[in-house]
Amino acid sequence: MITGRTLTFEGEKRVTAVAQRLNALQHSFTIQPVISCTGELLSPMLVVFAIQKEPQIFKQEMTLFENLFAKSTPSGLCDAEIIVEWFQKLMLPATNQGSVLLVDSWGGYNQAIQSVVVQQHLYTEIIPPKATSRIQPLDIYFNRPFKNMLRRISDKTRLKYSDHILAVRENIAKIISLVHYQFTAQRFKPLIAYAWFASGYIPDRPPKVPTPAEYCMDFPPASRCNCNGLGFLRCAHCEQVFCFQHIVVEKHRC
Repeated sequence: MITGRTLTFEGEKRVTAVAQRLNALQHSFTIQPVISCTGELLSPMLVVFAIQKEPQIFKQEMTLFENLFAKSTPSGLCDAEIIVEWFQKLMLPATNQGSVLLVDSWGGYNQAIQSVVVQQHLYTEIIPPKATSRIQPLDIYFNRPFKNMLRRISDKTRLKYSDHILAVRENIAKIISLVHYQFTAQRFKPLIAYAWFASGYIPDRPPKVPTPAEYCMDFPPASRCNCNGLGFLRCAHCEQVFCFQHIVVEKHRC
């Protein structure tokens, strides 16, 4: 959620930066959203954390997040074993018989869709190599607003609540879970469907709506939570403004 780059004056020979923790610059995670052309975002969403050796407490920590299917690898990248499990436990139960699944030409997906059960349940179409940036709905539109909201929440947290260490795994999961939950609001269905329109898969352009970051974060700065705490984020489901404690730490869900 942060990068190894920072701004400085032209010609500077040495640049000093401050981060909450060094591993915030060195470690990452992978998310695997699944969206439908009707504007649905699959829940739970696959998240793979970069952990050299998964601690015993990892699974217990992640049970707190019902909308995340959390796994770990040393690199933070998906592997074929995770994708196969994800197909069996999430994709198949969540999709109707005969649905069409569009996936990238990655070996992990290829291994998963070779399953007889998958082939009997889904029609799969594989995006040709080097074509992802042109015809993959997630790449065409969805990923950018999702990452933008992650970044804006992270930046606002560092600015106003520096005691909340974002580099802690559970706190990273809280932000990802929050963003995913907001994206599942009915008001954002046209935005998700637009990714399919922009990729050329559906003929009718969905109506334009504010992005989740715009709706959830661009509210009057003096707005207050019911507890009278300063507003941090507006929930896209119930339309109420909540403070940092209630929306992030205590994981408000309508």
